[in-house]
Amino acid sequence: MPLVRLTDQARYETYRVTATAPYDDRERAVAGSRGQLRLMAIADSATPDWSTMTIEGPVEVTGLHGATWYEWTATGEARRNGS
Repeated sequence: MPLVRLTDQARYETYRVTATAPYDDRERAVAGSRGQLRLMAIADSATPDWSTMTIEGPVEVTGLHGATWYEWTATGEARRNGS
């Protein structure tokens, strides 16, 4: 069986989450997004690389009954453990 070396790209997984709240609070959006990214990475046996995390937003969205919601999208990478 031939030995296969993983490329750096194969060792990392990219995750994306969206946080929506009825208030415009970037710090809370970042904290919530980090928590979600961490859970997703752990579920895949990976370790988040916080230096790769980016967050975009907020984007104002009109919800039911005309309420304004604020939406952020966070993207980050995680290194597969054992890679």
